[in-house]
Amino acid sequence: MSRASSSPRHGRTWSAPVLLALTTAAGLLCALLGEQSGWKALAWFALSAPVITAIRFTWFPKS
Repeated sequence: MSRASSSPRHGRTWSAPVLLALTTAAGLLCALLGEQSGWKALAWFALSAPVITAIRFTWFPKS
């Protein structure tokens, strides 16, 4: 198997974890740097994404 043929699969494998990591990092920055309630709400929304994802894949696994 050549490296070029495995590249599209590599992108599909890592796209969701990278998006989740970026969302979490943005939520942490909003929580640390934001002072107003809008920033705090955005932080709660962003930081709930990994929790919701973990619950979804733990309680409702793909069959």
